[in-house]
Order: sequence, then structure tokens, then C-alpha cells
Amino acid sequence: MATRYPRSLRLGVWDGSIGNVTIRWKEAAKERLSAEASVQGADQATMKALTEHFLYEIAVRRGNTAVAVRAVPHDYTIDSSHPENGKQPDPNHVSGELSGGPNGKRDVHVYLGNLGTGSGKYDNATVVGESLTRKSKKGRERDPESWGVSTWDTASTAGPSASTSVTTSTYTPVTASASATTPDDSGWVYDNTYNRYRRLDPTTNQWEWAP
Repeated sequence: MATRYPRSLRLGVWDGSIGNVTIRWKEAAKERLSAEASVQGADQATMKALTEHFLYEIAVRRGNTAVAVRAVPHDYTIDSSHPENGKQPDPNHVSGELSGGPNGKRDVHVYLGNLGTGSGKYDNATVVGESLTRKSKKGRERDPESWGVSTWDTASTAGPSASTSVTTSTYTPVTASASATTPDDSGWVYDNTYNRYRRLDPTTNQWEWAP
């Protein structure tokens, strides 16, 4: 178990429980772990622990009791409705399926930031966005819980939604106000899901949290 990602199963364990949440790896995900680690030159144990850790955290927050791991960190997506299109670019993320509990079944992409290079690429990864989708009579729909890079195409199911759970607010490092006001040039907004301020870093195009 990687200490950076403590909410994870032991190395070599693919089906188990963390607290009240069951974690189960799909066969394809297990195969992709070694393949992606080899291609990216990243540590396989860290990639496994990171995937379980972040999917567990979103399950707990939503009240889900089961996670099926679909994919370890990767930077592409394949539209299941049009697999003939092959791999399409998508910001680095892990994929899973949430179920159980009162809030229903969701497919989820958890988007990652603060990535390094080489074997330590994922040593200090952080969550910069989440895309949750569900099946409906209209097809697959994005859940309003989704949040992430605000410039993402809202018609796409491949990445975070532009419909984020935020209140536009001004943030000052010394005293933060959650009142709805016009943001200043710093671009800080209040995230109602995590009860913290965040903004889109113009240099990396990724969300950063306020200190």
C-alpha cells in the first residue's frame, strides 16, 4: 500500500473492502495497469494505490458502497457509443463505476493534476476534476455533480463538465468570503462540494486549491 494513497488495497489484491466500500477491479483494468505503467514509465504500485484511493474517496462522499475499477491513470478516452473512432485525447484520469447506497449508479472519471515524470510521475497527484455520468431514457447524461476545467465542452462525456458546483466569489488569502460577488482578476471561486476556494491556473489550465 503506497503511503501517499492510504485508502487502497494491498499490492496483488484486486477485490476487497476499504471501510464500508467494496473495491473490485475489472479484468481489463488489471491488464491495463501493467501496460500503462510500462508505457508511461511510472511505478505500478503507486498507480494501483492512487486509482483505488481517489475512487474510494468519491464513493464515500456520494454515499456509494461499491466501486468497480475500470482504468488506471491514462490520457485518452474511447467513446463506447462510437468505438470505431478509437482513442481520443483526454486529460489524465482514472475511471470507475460507482454503485450501492442511496445516490444511484454513476460512471466516473477522476481527473489528475500535479503530475511528475518518470517512475515518480504519480507520487503527488491531486484531483483537479470529476466527471460523473448516468444512463437515462435520453441516453448518457452528465450529472450536475461533475466539476472541473470550466472550458471543457459541455456536450462531451469525455471530461469534466462546465456545470460546476461553485459560487462565484472573491478570495483573499487572509480572509475568504463566501458571499456571491463578482470575482476579481485572481479568478477564485467557492466550491460548494469541497467547501474550499479554487481557481483555474492560466499557465497549466488546471484547477488549484486556495491555501
